[in-house]
Order: sequence, then C-alpha cells, then structure tokens
Amino acid sequence: MRISGLIALLATIGCASSPGLGTGSSTSTTQITGASGSVATLSMVADVEPGIKALAASADSAWKQVPAAYADLAIPITILVNEAMLAGNQGFTARREIAGVPMRKYFMCGEASGGPNADTYMISMNIATQIQKEADGTSKAATVLDATATSMVSGTNAVHCGSTGALEERVNDQIAKRLNLK
Repeated sequence: MRISGLIALLATIGCASSPGLGTGSSTSTTQITGASGSVATLSMVADVEPGIKALAASADSAWKQVPAAYADLAIPITILVNEAMLAGNQGFTARREIAGVPMRKYFMCGEASGGPNADTYMISMNIATQIQKEADGTSKAATVLDATATSMVSGTNAVHCGSTGALEERVNDQIAKRLNLK
C-alpha cells in the first residue's frame, strides 16, 4: 500500500476522529525544458474540495458499500484503511472515459486543437473516499481527488487538472444507491 504520496490529499478529508470534513490543497511540480535546454520548475497549488454527501444510514452500513461503489465505476481500490473508514486509489490511470462518461465531464485539463485535453490525454489520479459518523447515527461520504494529464501524442510534461466535482459526486451517489437511498 503506497500511502506517502496520498497523505496530503487525504489530509483534506480528515480522519475518522476529526470533527468535520475539511478542505485543503495539493501541490504538483513540473519540470519544463526550454528550447535552449534550460530547465525550469513550475509548482502549482490547487484547491482540493471534497464532494460530501449526507447518507441516511449508519457509518458501518455506508462503509460496507464503498468497495462496491468503486467497483461499479471500474476504479480498483489500492488503499483501504478500515479503522479510518477510508478507501481509494493512488495512481489510477484512465483515458477517454470512466464507466461510460467522457473525461471532460470530470476534469478540466485545458484545451488543445479545439477540444478538451481531458478527452485525449492520459489522466492519472489519486481518489479517496471516507465515511464519517454523524452524531444522529447517520453518516457522510466525502470523496476527494487530484489529477494530472499527459498527452499521448507529444509526450509533454503532465498538466494539473481541476475537478468538476462530478466524479466525486458519482462515487458518493453510488454509495447512496447501494444503500437504496437514491
């Protein structure tokens, strides 16, 4: 299990004992080689906003549905921390679509040749969902992701992609659907 690269990302959604689900930021660094051979480093800080969904179900019931919700979207789970009710995938790559939905619906990676890069670039992402117990016996699902995209044609440096929030919402909705709440 590779947790080190995901720690900053997961810190944005807290841990099971945290009083609330927060926001945070992630930093990506890219090296750019100029025509003269000079190398410059570009660091970008992106706000990471988790998608949060209230669930009229216990945290234990919701937690049991997380692996199946990811499977429904063909995203394998590579990180599973039962104590924190946290699951996700660090380094998931996909191209063109996820579970039948075009990448442009999930990611903003800029445009080239008149179309969104998200539809033609290889997207690499870290995605994680955490279930949190609420005081009234219900729960919340919080899903957060961070992504970069790389051209399959030119092999240029990766670009950071913003999230539309749709994939986070879809994961949370799949959990609710599996709980018969949607």
